[in-house]
Amino acid sequence: MTQGTGWSASDAGHVDLPLTRATADSGPQERRGGLRLATLSIVMILGLLGGCTPAEAQCAAPQADIPATVVSGAILTLRVSNLWEDCHDTGEGRGTPLTTVEIEAVVAGNTDDVIATAGAQVGADATAVVDLFIPADVTGALVIRVQPGAVVLGTVSVTTP
Repeated sequence: MTQGTGWSASDAGHVDLPLTRATADSGPQERRGGLRLATLSIVMILGLLGGCTPAEAQCAAPQADIPATVVSGAILTLRVSNLWEDCHDTGEGRGTPLTTVEIEAVVAGNTDDVIATAGAQVGADATAVVDLFIPADVTGALVIRVQPGAVVLGTVSVTTP
């Protein structure tokens, strides 16, 4: 830390925390320079974050209406929306929809166990209708997710006919 009352650019990243130590002849001594730098750093960070709002930097994740249950051996038809290739959340204009989408059904609790997959073309409105065949020998909870990104759309309970 630079001696004196100020600090220099070479001090950036160097933080002296307050340290209290006793010496044999002078009693407790305290170093306060680090406290000033830490306080200044916190004020600067808060000032930089002050202009950001969570709504400005968020894009809508893919969504689908998933029924609570489906019968094994049936086709689960999903209408998936918000299938954008890019994120234009700060006024750059309309984004570009994905060309295709893939939907996966995986066993709840074991996301490596893919039970079924289906793909579809994505429309200009960034939506797709996907028909996902649920195998006849499957029962229990399945997690439905969209690729790319393995974004979870929801869970469906598979019952027997």
